[in-house]
Amino acid sequence: MGRPALVLALTLALFSLMAPATADAARLDDGGAELDVKTGQIRIAWRSWSRETFELATGLRRPVMLYLRAVDCRLCLVMEESVLARASVVRNVARWFVPVVVDADLRPDLAARYVVGTVPTLIFLLPNGEPIYEVGDASSLERVGGYFTSADGLNGYMRQVVTYFDVHGQDLARKAREVGELEQKLGEYDPGPVPVGQLEELIARTREGLDFTHGGYGRGWKFIEDDSVRLFRILAGESDQPALRRAVAATAGGMLAGSIHDKVDGGFHHFATTREWGVPALEKRLLENGRALRLLTSAAMLAPDDETIRAGLRDTARFLLAVLAREDGTLAFSQQGSLGGDDPGTYFQSDEEGRESLRPPSLVIRPLGEALAMAAMGLMEAGALLEDDKLEESGLAAVDSIVRHLYTRGRGVARYLDESGTPRLRGILADQVAVLEALLMAFQVRGLPGDLERALDIHAFCRANLRRPAGLFVDRVSNAEAVGKMRRPRIHRGLNSRLALASFRLASLTTTPAWRLVGEQILGALRRTIPLMSGAHAAPYTEAVLAASLPPVRAVLPADAGRALRRAALLLPAAGSVVILRGGPQPGSAPPAAGAMICVGERCVGPVVDPGALAAALREARQPLPPPGGEGDTEGTRSGSEEEE
Repeated sequence: MGRPALVLALTLALFSLMAPATADAARLDDGGAELDVKTGQIRIAWRSWSRETFELATGLRRPVMLYLRAVDCRLCLVMEESVLARASVVRNVARWFVPVVVDADLRPDLAARYVVGTVPTLIFLLPNGEPIYEVGDASSLERVGGYFTSADGLNGYMRQVVTYFDVHGQDLARKAREVGELEQKLGEYDPGPVPVGQLEELIARTREGLDFTHGGYGRGWKFIEDDSVRLFRILAGESDQPALRRAVAATAGGMLAGSIHDKVDGGFHHFATTREWGVPALEKRLLENGRALRLLTSAAMLAPDDETIRAGLRDTARFLLAVLAREDGTLAFSQQGSLGGDDPGTYFQSDEEGRESLRPPSLVIRPLGEALAMAAMGLMEAGALLEDDKLEESGLAAVDSIVRHLYTRGRGVARYLDESGTPRLRGILADQVAVLEALLMAFQVRGLPGDLERALDIHAFCRANLRRPAGLFVDRVSNAEAVGKMRRPRIHRGLNSRLALASFRLASLTTTPAWRLVGEQILGALRRTIPLMSGAHAAPYTEAVLAASLPPVRAVLPADAGRALRRAALLLPAAGSVVILRGGPQPGSAPPAAGAMICVGERCVGPVVDPGALAAALREARQPLPPPGGEGDTEGTRSGSEEEE
């Protein structure tokens, strides 16, 4: 008997062979392991998240081992090769669990419900999909799982889980029900007023955890958080805020100085694991680099003389256009951080001369709606600040690529394109919100009616398919996947807050008050969660409440206004501000002014020709109107009706 046949015979003696899972693998035992026909090795037979998978687990009376990973994740491949590929781990998984794998980037709705921290993560579930929780108070919501660095450690942990499941299964089920009931209750929201009176509290909550020495939040892992920096830029533009300016300067400076920033090729790694923005997760993702562009743009506006920030902004844009950009206008999802070929760890840790002899890490090409939209907005804003036509045009091209590949009228935005080029997974709120924001920005940059029409269509899709009774919005989950925690709606406060702000902008751009009401309902329903808000996670809600507390801000320009004026208007430091481009006189209306009219509610100031004078015009427009015929009635001030009607 030849060696391959002997290996197969010995394996069959240990496991009962089932129908082949693929051409190169055959499932073994109850499907928890499979034989790699080419190598003769057994490996974990991962299943997809589906109702059928959990029905199998229920029939076998086995817990589920959920593995959440990312395709570009270096640590994921390390754990897969050094831990999950070990024969002892494969045997124990096949003996004790039903294994399920989920790509966290393709399923952010699922990952958000189960991940503790970031990927890679193993989570152990009951056969019905509810987490197995640690013994203790159900309100702690601690679940069993984590990242494992050794096969022995994982084997020991799995043995504890399955033993506890066998002995205390009923207690685990009871605790899961209690947590589920609590989550269901927490997911019930009531309508109410916008909490404008709590704005100062919200601003204070956004400042919680700021690291004024190294920037960002906290004393441990650091993430690129653009929402809070943008909010601080707006607040500092309205009044003197030296502490917020220091926080923004520390964040931009810390990011650029730390090893999270690739100082050779430009761009940023995924996140940092030290307070000093060091020891990063090596993958360089489009989403985080889009956020970095927006963050650095806001920081540069607060520190116009800081050339280091501007240089970092240019380098990040260069990375997107030189490394991630594709010929069709899309941008690659990520530059790999995983092992393979030349180790990217060696590449990224080498200087410019050392990299010349190394192959750059490969790209993950697949377009993702949310990431493309964030990068598009980052490029448009960076182009406006740096007065760079190419960046602006690249941002608009990214928006157009989303429309071509992922958007369908009446059906919203798909999450991604599969390998055949087919759009997949419609109804993820993050994609709808980000693409809606990008379309609104594109409309303000170039004034094409199609951009606004598509934004309105996505807004209508969200209202028709993702809206809850209290006015909040959730991801749409198919019935086939509504298992465990997926059965309960999850309210994402940040995404809902951004949708509220986008609704305010739609109301200003279309003069349709109904859209403003949508935003106000969101903010009112979220008001009781204010005690749960802190740090960067409070920033989107705070900015939206700030916009709701003030009259809408509009910069009205003729469509043939110079680019410098249009760009300055786009970056106006006001929450929810919009740029309205007028193509020419309409019947019964006044002709557009030679410069920009800055309008706050019904009060307009202008025309303003100098881009550098727009911020001063905004401050003037925010002053109370003088009494009729009183002092301060200047020639350069018009009523809102004269400009708008």
